Amino acid sequence: MTFVGTLGRAEGAADAMVARALASLESARSIVHDAGCASVVPVSRRADVSCALASAVLDEVVTQLMDAVEAGRDVVRLVDGDVVILPSARTLDELAALTERGVEVELVASVPAFAAAAARAGTVFPEGSRLHVDGTLVQLGSTSATGPLAARVLPWPPRRGARSTKASVTSPSSGRDVVVEGALPIVPTEDAPLFGRSVLVTRAREQASGTARLLRARGALPIELPTIVLGPPDDSAALDAAARALSSYTHVLFTSANGVAALFDALDRVGLDARAFGASRVAAIGPGTARELRARGVRPDLMPDEHRGEALAELILKSLRDPPGR
Repeated sequence: MTFVGTLGRAEGAADAMVARALASLESARSIVHDAGCASVVPVSRRADVSCALASAVLDEVVTQLMDAVEAGRDVVRLVDGDVVILPSARTLDELAALTERGVEVELVASVPAFAAAAARAGTVFPEGSRLHVDGTLVQLGSTSATGPLAARVLPWPPRRGARSTKASVTSPSSGRDVVVEGALPIVPTEDAPLFGRSVLVTRAREQASGTARLLRARGALPIELPTIVLGPPDDSAALDAAARALSSYTHVLFTSANGVAALFDALDRVGLDARAFGASRVAAIGPGTARELRARGVRPDLMPDEHRGEALAELILKSLRDPPGR
């Protein structure tokens, strides 16, 4: 689940959302938003996206979010405020409740309010600036760090009322060191399994963003470099013939969501629909493929516990040896 803050947008800069926030909204299948940031939602609204106003009651909004998570949807909680710099007590309570339920959460910070407001006013923060916000000190300074991105936060949950004395994030690319005194630790970034690693994502462009989001949530820096292009076959005659004869097969296997889309495109070309499967048993390699089938009115009969080709093959062989009703 991704928590996206929109504080900078509220400072008079409607487009002041970071790229990761926009990417999260674009890939989301379920968005639960505060009333104050409803105007941001339509930019990512698609027919397959569920958008809902967050309940004013903590237990109810947690239930909203958990229902979407358990349904296997990519969930974004859009907060009218920041989720990192001085988050509201409500946001902290939601994070605590979700963490206690074992939900992995990625925090996407908004453009800070002071930065968005200063930019609109043409104001800069020079070297050595010290920012005081409600008792929290933010100091900007130079650094000579040349190593990878370093971040130190304390494990969640902290003791009630406990605050770290200093949290430091160093970016060697910009040479800036931001020191926050009195920061409240939320997510144990340095304990993330892929923290500090760069991962090359070679999936097709239209599918890379979801993989990249999962990698970021585990601390990695994804680099999207598509090496695959998805498209129809040069000659669809063989696929169309298979679609017409679909009910003659004992089993129909799907090893990707792309395969589901391709077959249903073929069914549409030959004037058929999901009823064409007849008595054939339908198998899906994993939950993503199964979700695409259910969206088209087909409930898979078989899915292996391990989502790989070998496990699917073993499951099919077992089904052939012991057919249903035998």
